Amino acid sequence: MLRRAVLIVVIFAFFTVPALADMISFVDPLAGVDDTTGWSTNDDQVGPLAHSYNLLGSTATVAAFENVTEKFLSHRLTRGLGVWGGEDDEVDKIGGDEHIDILFSTNPYYISEIEIRSLFDPDTDKNEEWAAIAFWKDGSLVQTEYLVGNEDLGTVGTDGDASWSGTPILVDKLVFYVPTIEELQDAYKIGSCHNYNPSLSEFAVAELTVNPVPVPGAILLGMIGLSVAGVKLRKFA
Repeated sequence: MLRRAVLIVVIFAFFTVPALADMISFVDPLAGVDDTTGWSTNDDQVGPLAHSYNLLGSTATVAAFENVTEKFLSHRLTRGLGVWGGEDDEVDKIGGDEHIDILFSTNPYYISEIEIRSLFDPDTDKNEEWAAIAFWKDGSLVQTEYLVGNEDLGTVGTDGDASWSGTPILVDKLVFYVPTIEELQDAYKIGSCHNYNPSLSEFAVAELTVNPVPVPGAILLGMIGLSVAGVKLRKFA
């Protein structure tokens, strides 16, 4: 019986073992952030906070920038993370190119879902708001996704939710920023007559669903071998 069980497990071990998904949430309920001391506990805006925070047990970090200069993060429990400066609780292009970077410093992760908030169409200036998410791996841009607001800012109870989901993308860095008109035109997202002004767009980073790189079958097989050896030792002890 033991041999048969080991043989079955060996066959399955040739396949990759999927890893459980992790949630990084900067909105209620918070998740995946190592230390949220001083963060918002309601809809109030809190900041300036630190320049960066550790995520997922120090295997990742989130940081704020304007161009290449490190900036302070800000937070609202109902909206998520922003960059302090300009529109203090959001990522924006007021006075500079703000962006929020999430760096998976220990190992790459698969990204399957991303939610941002405070992205409206129209906003108070009748302007449609856009956000860009750049997926990076080993210093190369893998893919860029563009999200447009689909909720009216004047509607009570809306958070300006916008999300991306799709085939998981392996990354070691994510960059959230407001795209230029030219970038959206090059990506065939808007035409020349769209009502879009990047200096009026802003948004907050809310949630991500991430998966570690799956454990290879060979590693699992080694673990199983050690387990079987342990069983035999106990049997003859």
